[in-house]
Amino acid sequence: MILGITLVSIAIALVIFYYNFHKNRNTLFLSGFIILLSIYSLAHYFTGVAFSSVPATILYNHFTPLFLLLGPFIFFYTRGLFCDKTQLHFRDWLHFLPAIVQLGLISDYFLIPFEAKKETLVFLRSNLDQIDQFDFNLWFSHGMNNVIRISSLLIYICVDLYLIFFVSAGKKRFSYIRLHSIRQWLMVFHILVMTIVVAYAIFMWRFQQDPYFLDSDASDLILVFAALGIFGLNIAFFLFPEAIYGVLRISPEYYSLNGESELKPEPLPGDIKKTVSTENLYLSGLKSRIEKYMSDGEPYLSKDFNLSVMARDMNVPHHHITLCFKDVFQTTFTAYKTVLRVQKAKEMLCSESTDVITIEAVGEECGFASRSAFYAAFKKVKGVNPGVYKASFR
Repeated sequence: MILGITLVSIAIALVIFYYNFHKNRNTLFLSGFIILLSIYSLAHYFTGVAFSSVPATILYNHFTPLFLLLGPFIFFYTRGLFCDKTQLHFRDWLHFLPAIVQLGLISDYFLIPFEAKKETLVFLRSNLDQIDQFDFNLWFSHGMNNVIRISSLLIYICVDLYLIFFVSAGKKRFSYIRLHSIRQWLMVFHILVMTIVVAYAIFMWRFQQDPYFLDSDASDLILVFAALGIFGLNIAFFLFPEAIYGVLRISPEYYSLNGESELKPEPLPGDIKKTVSTENLYLSGLKSRIEKYMSDGEPYLSKDFNLSVMARDMNVPHHHITLCFKDVFQTTFTAYKTVLRVQKAKEMLCSESTDVITIEAVGEECGFASRSAFYAAFKKVKGVNPGVYKASFR
């Protein structure tokens, strides 16, 4: 049961990352956190509940530096979601120092032959009270390593809660979108994480008191509970779709295309409650900027044109653009780009100059990667394939 739940959690975390990274790059930290937590669960499963020498040898001790990234990952995700940050700065890399130190402390362990490590684990599984007799870490014992991991994560959780409720809550030069929903998601997320951490803390404490607790039914029950908590993190994410975009912190100079606050806000479609005018104005202005950007240089005609290119050229975060497409354009970036390409292809097909070039060449000039992609997109938008459409104008 634990194995199945954990593997499903990893699969869902990868799906969340694959489908949402382009919308908000902070999804990397969320997926990374869940995957690392799942690996931590697998390590306990193969060394305890269902001991298997090969996977136990692979998972035991080798991943301990990565487990020290659980705290930084949850912090970067919370900060990015709540404070509208998607990039790491120089001082942020200091959060990786404990993991780097831990990597150095277990470096000798990596040099031990795999078979020797496997024999050691097989021996320890039958003699659990001997675990502290082996030096898996140059400085810390097995018990101290567990204390450091859990304490570190608890500290980061406390910092996150401080961020959510107190930091920058009263800044005057920023507006907030979906603040209430994001806070709800982050509270549910942290409650689930806290529950998982407490479960593992109880497990470790009992193990330190009696190493043979690992063979008890209570041990299995705690690990099942923790695995269900990890699975719950994935499911809860889908209950808060606005968590994909996070809170937008909008400075006044971005309210409109030219930074002019005189622009009247364009009402946003959809059921968006308690949205202040500056937020409407920002997304309305961003819509105008996107339309001007697309029409001026026609960047969508390039095969390499994507959301990252647009975000870089416009100097606007990815998730601001995707949210603008969702709430204002009421479509996706990909669909919008495809419609523009088809519109351009339609103009070329209706032009007399296209008599000297092939339909495939028109598709290529309009940014389509292949003939099949061009035909499929054109038919989806116009209802007929480009050949039929061109013939109708002869």
